[in-house]
This record gives sequence, structure tokens and C-alpha cells, in this order.
Amino acid sequence: MLKAEFTDIRGRVYRETPLSIRMDIEEDVPADSVNLKLKGVGFAELVTVEIFRNNTLIFSGEVDEQTEVYGNKTYTEIVARDSCARLIDSEAYPMSFVNPSSKDIFDRYAKPFGFKVLKGENKVYSGRYTVEKGISCYTAIKRFSKELYSAFPKCRGDELYIEGIKSNDVLHIGKNGIPISDMRIVKLRCNRVSRVYLKYKDGEGYNHFVSDKNAENAGINKVRYINLASANSNVKDADLIFDNGRKKSFYADVVCRGFYGDALGKTVILEDADTIFYVSSIRYTADEKGEYTKLRLLKKEE
Repeated sequence: MLKAEFTDIRGRVYRETPLSIRMDIEEDVPADSVNLKLKGVGFAELVTVEIFRNNTLIFSGEVDEQTEVYGNKTYTEIVARDSCARLIDSEAYPMSFVNPSSKDIFDRYAKPFGFKVLKGENKVYSGRYTVEKGISCYTAIKRFSKELYSAFPKCRGDELYIEGIKSNDVLHIGKNGIPISDMRIVKLRCNRVSRVYLKYKDGEGYNHFVSDKNAENAGINKVRYINLASANSNVKDADLIFDNGRKKSFYADVVCRGFYGDALGKTVILEDADTIFYVSSIRYTADEKGEYTKLRLLKKEE
């Protein structure tokens, strides 16, 4: 059974049973989000929301939108994001660090917004790390994480996962595991990139390049450009472009009855498949028709 607990702007608490809920969790989207409908209208301005399933907390966040709908059915629609929204919506203080550690970045750009715990190895960045005016706190953290860990940071409550959400758990999906209600497999050649051109200095052209030989051998002819003279670019970005293209060129969507909202990053053994997958995104829905979880599976790199 699903229950939602809200606090309003005056600190009052509401406990409601949602008419419906949709929760979206993705590895490369900073904030997890929910969209839920409540019976009736007239709620005060809502500030925070926690969602419980069978008394287990499955989402905690802050309300972004509150809409009252009138018509044949009268209800209130709530859109909320998790704690990462604070970092996304706050501008980063512009400054330059010399050999900063992950904790230095955490203390400057996450701790002021209520984050108390840094999850992940406390690595040290070699050289000068500059945060320019106009970017968000999350972007400042994400670029640091990308360059040092090749990862995408995520948030859970007051914890910042600098290396992203990782899991050693394995899901078995199919006849001898979690039953599948629906499945589709999609191949997307359009996402592959064959070559990345590089500019090393201002005033020069993009005179150097690196290639993805597998993409070229598959007949892919698509290019990107990286200006390495920019403080926001790194030669590793080329590998990330190739890796991202490969990851997004093939995926499987499986729909399972029930709740698997904690499956992000888990390894998946899919029956009759010769590929090992992992869960890259989750969409959980629940309404009068039942509850379902759609898992997007990407190939797991060896």
C-alpha cells in the first residue's frame, strides 16, 4: 500500500493515499522525480513529500509544482524532485581550486544545501580546477566527478554519491526469475559516433582526431568536435563520447509487475540473452490498475 506524507509551508503534516504515482529514476539524470495525484483540492502550499510503500520509504524530496484540476474529476497533481534539486537550482560560487579533493568540492558546493555525507573515494584532482560563473552547484560537482571518476553523481537524502549509484546485486529476469509482462529490444545506430576531432590550442584548427574503429567498421560516419583549449574540456571527453554512443545504441525495456524502484545499477541476467545487462533507468507506476516497473537495460561493459 502506498502512502504519501507532506509538510506544508506552515509545517503542518498531511498523510494521503495517492490516486496514482509515477516515479522516474535514471543514472544520467541528476534528480529522481515523482508525479502523483491526490484526491480533492484545497491543500495549503506543500513543501516536502515522502512516499512509503508498505511502510518502507521509496522517495523523499521537495515539491516543485502543485496544480489543482477541476472537471469531471477533481484532484491535485504534485511534481517533486529529490534533494539533488537544491544543487541543480543553485548557482555555484565562482572560484578556482588548486589540487582540490572530492571533500573540498563537497564542502563548498553541497554541504551548504543540507548534504551531510560524501559517499565514494576522496580522490584529489591534480592541478587547477576552475568553477566559472553561471553554472549550477550540481554542474560544478558533475564536471569534477566526470574528470576524476568518469562517473555521474547522484543524491539520496542528505548523501551525495560522487561516483554515482553502484550495486553488486544481481536480478534474474525471465521465467525462472522476475516474470516479464512486456519486453522490447531496440537498436539505435543513430547514437554511434565514429570520430572525434580535437583542437589543442586557440588559433589552431581541429587538426587531430581519434576514432572508434568498431563504429567505422560498422559503417558509422558521424563526428564530434572538442576544443581542448577550453577549461571545460578534457581529452577524456572523446572516450566518453564513444562510450556513451555505444551504450545508447542498444537497450532492452522490460516491464515487470510490482515494485523494483531500488534496482538502479544492478546487474541483470535476462533469460535466453547472451549479454549481461545493468539497470540504467526505472519508471515505476501505480494506480487502480496495479503497480508496474519498467526497467531500461543497457549492456554492461566488461
